[in-house]
Amino acid sequence: TSDNDHTFRVGYYLISTNNSKKFVEEDNQENVKGYKIILNDSNNIEKLSSGTVVEDWTKAEYDFVDENKILIVPNGVDPVRFSPTIDGTNIREKYKISEEEILVTFVGTFGPWHGTEVLAKTIKEVCSTNKNIKYMFVGNGANYNLVSDIVNQSGFSDKVIFTGLIPQLETPEYLAASDILVSPQIPNPDGTPFFGSPTKLFEYMAMGKAIVASSLDQMSYLLSNNETALLTEPASVTDLTNAILKLSNDKSLRQRLGANARKVVLEKYTWDKHVDIILDALNKV
Repeated sequence: TSDNDHTFRVGYYLISTNNSKKFVEEDNQENVKGYKIILNDSNNIEKLSSGTVVEDWTKAEYDFVDENKILIVPNGVDPVRFSPTIDGTNIREKYKISEEEILVTFVGTFGPWHGTEVLAKTIKEVCSTNKNIKYMFVGNGANYNLVSDIVNQSGFSDKVIFTGLIPQLETPEYLAASDILVSPQIPNPDGTPFFGSPTKLFEYMAMGKAIVASSLDQMSYLLSNNETALLTEPASVTDLTNAILKLSNDKSLRQRLGANARKVVLEKYTWDKHVDIILDALNKV
């Protein structure tokens, strides 16, 4: 192995945990016998469970492999680090958020696919309808200036907090301080399927908080509308606005969705669960 690439061999497969979409290099296409383990987003060989939900194109690209020998592992979460027991009081005090105020939070890198500009466009209608709502954008990135401009033009910039980049270890506190967590991803402009397994989605779920997310590819696979989240039409400002307002006015719904999401994470998406699945597959090689 190398420190940069973390590659190793299992059966007839070369497995890499770097950030390439070319996850697997086959040793011998004519004589494939082992499992193909799809791994991504890991900088540490000990985290074998760092994975991504892989699109149908993966199976098509490796159509020489029996589908029954393809193991697809999504990302996951540490349910102890990200837990409803985390106290977010210090964050609310730091940013002067009162107990009565509802905090709507996005955490991410403001990438073109994150839909942060769509979330920003909900601010005017949401904050004019419910005076007790505030927004928090945690992170920075390509679309930061665009989002900032939209916020400034909304007339409600006093209701919006931009934290900038924060230490990753502090993320649970910021999520704990929030009431509604948003993952408003938008479709790719070229029409290709959204590719990814957003780590933040599993972290949101583990926190036991109400989630609003786009009904887009993997997210609609991981979440169930009105059971573990409110799913909205991707890129729809109106749909996202209505979902945020609905949750802001219904504490019992927020609690129910959050509890259900936490339950699903514990059942399916912890790192320990993923390691068990991978090791079980390897034992069958």
